This record gives sequence, structure tokens and C-alpha cells, in this order.
Amino acid sequence: MVVTGLGAKLEAAPAEVTAMRNADEQKAYERMLAPGLLELWSGEGTVGLAGAEGNAKTLTFTTGVTAARATNKDKIWVYFNAIKSSALVGGVDSATAQAVRGGIRYDRNVSSRSS
Repeated sequence: MVVTGLGAKLEAAPAEVTAMRNADEQKAYERMLAPGLLELWSGEGTVGLAGAEGNAKTLTFTTGVTAARATNKDKIWVYFNAIKSSALVGGVDSATAQAVRGGIRYDRNVSSRSS
């Protein structure tokens, strides 16, 4: 097998070739080898508002945020959810639900076969 690029020529047996990457792919590969804790995060957020009127007037507000950071060796998830709900019945306003939840999850690949 002969690989040519940028004025260089390299000959190798196919069994000796373990990876072939262009410059952009190499940069992406190297970034995944040892990323900083604040790198590679992705996530989403949601906001919800619901109301109803009948024999009671209700209002519910919800929020949620999830984020994840995945590397070749591990994955971290972070989440947060909140809900606040109230009802107006007979002129009396009262909270019907209120909760705040959050958490962190960490997974680690212990061998190359487990990923």
C-alpha cells in the first residue's frame, strides 16, 4: 500500500496500517484523547407553562436542563428539573405542587471491549 500526501510518499503493508486520517480528522481524534473537563459538553433546556380554568383556575410552570459530556473513556450526565403549580379555588390561592430535582451520573469504560 502506498500513501501519498503533501509531497511525502509512504509505503506500508496493509496489516501495518491501523488508522488513516486527514488533518481535520487527526485534530478531532487528538481532542478526544485528553479533553478538559469543560470541553465536549452538549445539552438542552426546556420551559413549560400550562393553565386551565373550570371549577378551579390552575397554573403550572416547569423547567428542565440536561447536559452530557462524552469522551472515548467516560461520560458525565448532569440534569435539573423543577415544577411549581398552583390552583385558585373559591378565591383561595394555594400551591398544589412544588419540586426541585437534580443529579449527576458518571460512567467509565473499564476496558476497550465494554465501550
